[in-house]
Amino acid sequence: MSAPPNAGSNTRVGWREIAFALVVGAIAYAVSCALVWPDPATKGFGAQFQLMSTAPFDLLGQFPHRILVSLLAWVCGLGGPVPGSGEPERFLYFMRGLYVVLLACVCLYARWLGARHRDGLLIALAVAVTAPVQMYKQHWVGLCDPLAYALALVAAMCVRNRRVFWLLFLANLLTHELAIFLAPWFWFLRRQVDDRWRGDLVWFAAVVAAYGAFYLLVRSIAQPTYAVDFFLANPLFPWGALGCWMMALTHLLLAYGPVLAVLGWHWHSRQYGRERWQLWLVVAGIGMILAIAFDFMRHANLVLLPFVLASVRFLTAGHRLLYAGLVVASAGLLLWVPPWSGHAPPTYELWGAIDEHVIAARDFSRVVTHWIPAVWPTLAVIYALLAAVWLLGFAIARWTRRAGQLPAA
Repeated sequence: MSAPPNAGSNTRVGWREIAFALVVGAIAYAVSCALVWPDPATKGFGAQFQLMSTAPFDLLGQFPHRILVSLLAWVCGLGGPVPGSGEPERFLYFMRGLYVVLLACVCLYARWLGARHRDGLLIALAVAVTAPVQMYKQHWVGLCDPLAYALALVAAMCVRNRRVFWLLFLANLLTHELAIFLAPWFWFLRRQVDDRWRGDLVWFAAVVAAYGAFYLLVRSIAQPTYAVDFFLANPLFPWGALGCWMMALTHLLLAYGPVLAVLGWHWHSRQYGRERWQLWLVVAGIGMILAIAFDFMRHANLVLLPFVLASVRFLTAGHRLLYAGLVVASAGLLLWVPPWSGHAPPTYELWGAIDEHVIAARDFSRVVTHWIPAVWPTLAVIYALLAAVWLLGFAIARWTRRAGQLPAA
């Protein structure tokens, strides 16, 4: 993997860096487990991936087109067993190892961007104690999301190699088809290092065509529940999408805490130029996903991608002690008010109100006429706190400019 654009160093990812990152991933995951112990069984959609991992080519379950994570578990000899069989759940061991790999990729990406070794560890810890890892310990156990995040980070590191980059995008589609909504982010990364867009257009079209052919093949053999037909038959936009967007904002505050201030800092630090737009490209992708899918506590975690970039720049600018304080503060707040289970307040109460006022009536316009009027005091407090986190980042950026601090070379 080549050096990144605008990196603080010319770090190349070799075997020593990979070994270091795996150690960091193991340490960070162990710390996360000390705070939130993982449940011993897959849940909900996680059970579907576990079922698929028993025989991925049999195209079992509700979404056999999301094959990659189950296929990898099967290849590693850690597929299955059938959920509820009472046998040791080998698939869970694979998934726990996958979180170590995700955190290793976070560290590698940070190093590739120019972070020091200790900063790579610190950023991996920040990710480990927040939603991209902890949300999948009790509520979304067994889902494919960590593989999708890891593939996106590896693609970012391979951005100068057009062929590998777009093949990794295909791998992301085979993990979860909603990766298509991140296509603007992927395209932006390539434009940062190469202005020759025609070759990328050919590769993008070829990848989408290859995935489309695979998807149609699966549809001709199996009957997936969560296919295009399902989403077309159950439209959320506009009012259902509005409810999901509002809940996603609550999730960002409740499952990340004050460490998200680094995103505000990065956006308001103009010296980083166009790279700052990665935040809004990912946010736009999340918004488009939530216009068709309810799972705001999953898909909002894609904010991990610009978060790692912002964290590297924050630490490179010399704010290491402040960053560590934000991570500790987030970890402490998330221990005090844990948002990880499916019944955690206030998310559970807010979503329960959507069930009561909107879904039961099968009328998404009631998001505006019934749900918001019923829960606005809670939402107002949450959004005020989220705004305060963003303004904290803005204040740090302004202080940095006044103090004349610049990113380290």
